[in-house]
Amino acid sequence: MLNIGVYGATLWQASDSGRQLSRVADLKHEGVVRRVLWSQHNTGQLLTVEEGALRTWSVGDAAVQQTACGAPGELEQFWTAAPHPRDPQLALVAAGPGVQLWDVQAMKQVGGIEVAHRMRTWDVSWAPGNEHRFVTGGDDCKLRFWDTRMLSRPEALQEMSGHSHWVWGVAYSPFHEQLLLSSSTDTTVNVWYAPALAKLKGPEAKQQPMGVKSSSQSSLRDADGKAHTYDEHEDSVYGLAWSAADPWLFASMSYDGRLVVNKVPKNIKYKILI
Repeated sequence: MLNIGVYGATLWQASDSGRQLSRVADLKHEGVVRRVLWSQHNTGQLLTVEEGALRTWSVGDAAVQQTACGAPGELEQFWTAAPHPRDPQLALVAAGPGVQLWDVQAMKQVGGIEVAHRMRTWDVSWAPGNEHRFVTGGDDCKLRFWDTRMLSRPEALQEMSGHSHWVWGVAYSPFHEQLLLSSSTDTTVNVWYAPALAKLKGPEAKQQPMGVKSSSQSSLRDADGKAHTYDEHEDSVYGLAWSAADPWLFASMSYDGRLVVNKVPKNIKYKILI
């Protein structure tokens, strides 16, 4: 368990009963800590996202040590990150209106999108079944889908609209690539169903430029979209998490501290299973 502070983070260990916590180590930072992430490949490694730095840490029995540090670039700030689910070297990092692709072992940027959203990019999430695909959410109320093999092109593979205010959270289901979640400062959580996009594995999935619509478009855009909206929150929704045990269960948390647990609608569940 980690307690995020203003200029640092604290590593805690829970007792076997889960009722007591003991402090293990303090992770010193120079600026506001935005996110602390465990490595998906090594339980002894951490990635912290500071507004002005990306840091990796080695967690051992005796101590916690910083192993590398990188900066976002001139006049930019980091917001969040998403380690690659398969490649321990890679991580996506939201920085300003763009997204940066980092080699966190060499601690250097190896790619990126300068403007993923018209204003700030708030969150990123990797697709579970496609090592190149990821989704972003931003201040323009949009979800946009990208391919790491096409980062030099300004157009997204797909764009989806369904919120009336900033999109603060996006999360691919770890079990089913057709399913995504998004949360927003409009107080809602959306479930998205994108079966057609999930079937397209190559970079040729690119559609028309963002904002351009045509009556002759393929069935890709017609098939993919918002499946359901949950409106149990009364404040901005900043936190999203899929269950690690139940593929249809997820939780959301709003600014006022309310935690809501929901399930994917049955009609979407059966579309995937049958």
